Amino acid sequence: MWRNLSLMLSVFFIMLFSVVTVLHASKELLPEDQSEVKLCLGVSPADIAEYDKYKQFCENQVSPFGVYKLVVNGDTVGIHSILPAKNGQSIVAFVITNIYPRYQGKGFGTLLRKLAAERVEGNIGYPVTFWSEANQCNQVSDLPLSYIYSNNEWLWGRNGATTWSSYKAGYGIVSINSTGLVQMLYPRREWMWNEERTKTLMAASRVLQKDRSSKEVIPLFTKIINDLDLKQNAEMSTLRSLLFYIQANLNMHSESTLAIDEFIKGLSQEHLVGFVNYLKGESITQHEQNIPMDMFQFCEAYFDQEKLEFLQETCKRVDRLDINFSLG
Repeated sequence: MWRNLSLMLSVFFIMLFSVVTVLHASKELLPEDQSEVKLCLGVSPADIAEYDKYKQFCENQVSPFGVYKLVVNGDTVGIHSILPAKNGQSIVAFVITNIYPRYQGKGFGTLLRKLAAERVEGNIGYPVTFWSEANQCNQVSDLPLSYIYSNNEWLWGRNGATTWSSYKAGYGIVSINSTGLVQMLYPRREWMWNEERTKTLMAASRVLQKDRSSKEVIPLFTKIINDLDLKQNAEMSTLRSLLFYIQANLNMHSESTLAIDEFIKGLSQEHLVGFVNYLKGESITQHEQNIPMDMFQFCEAYFDQEKLEFLQETCKRVDRLDINFSLG
């Protein structure tokens, strides 16, 4: 039996001992005054607090899974857990990163994410060995590893730096859920967010860090929304998140209503019907999907009466009266 994703989230600083491998980092990632780093699979009580509490969850993980630490010039600068998990019908390697405060903002998070992902990347496309808590033994997955998965805590701009760090490390954005978590996968594929859209989100992050109700974020979110491929459920999730952030948090600005009205007014019939159905809890099935949405947290279509009613009022305001909002 697989441990579910919520358990993976709780195992934030788990421990595992292994062989230390010395790696030479690329010059564009490693700060100029450093020449060598060590990526170590395994941590000790000296590296992290609450060793005894979390040891049991990960001591039987099989390489390359476990907890990595990044050592630079003899100092541990951060840790990175990378553990197999079954999300929906997909096998992913779920990651959590923690760079110690004194080393933050120096590029070490990007470096640690990149090196650890490269260590695991060769396992993508193959079944992986994992520890079964239920059976108390190692088992081989019945499905191949699909991606390395980062449920990135962007949190409406508060942690924009971590999202950009993951992007630089080779992860690609797939979707944003309604809680402000950015869903990212490694390796980055062509159908994921491109650099321009990602940089637009980073620009919005900088605005939101200063003022979460600033009207300056409206054109940035609108730019992203207008670029979405609304034949994809992942993009519908992003639309729902960004559009209703504007509606809920920026409604004191006249630009908010104008932006929403213009967007809804300009949507094709197919896409507007698709969005209405998405808010009814109906996923897109008539188009081939790039990724199954049950791989991610809180990104699947679900019924939302409040947002559906708001959209209905908006459609009336912009004379889009040909949309069926009835349920069933």
